[in-house]
Amino acid sequence: MTEVSNLLGKERDDIQAIGKEAAIEFIAKCRERFDLSTELASIPEFLRLGLTDVAIAVAAGSPAFVLTADLQLYRYCLSSGLDAENFNHIRQGAWDNVEGLTPRST
Repeated sequence: MTEVSNLLGKERDDIQAIGKEAAIEFIAKCRERFDLSTELASIPEFLRLGLTDVAIAVAAGSPAFVLTADLQLYRYCLSSGLDAENFNHIRQGAWDNVEGLTPRST
């Protein structure tokens, strides 16, 4: 959810508002878990991915869906058979289906 929050922070105010409301609803239904940093640092991919991305990958094995804009994490998840999507693949035009919103022009 940290990554979702970070990605939403890059969007327009109206999209941020919709996304944050959806996040609030989702978070209320979630059961949080955590892994010790010392355990995560012992995973070989830690050296390549770093602490946050290793934690995401470990959590995705429980099962979970990973939405990320981080290409290395996305590729690792796919190669590990984890359910993942690259946010950059869906960002542009994703809001066309939301009534009253249009994608930000570049």
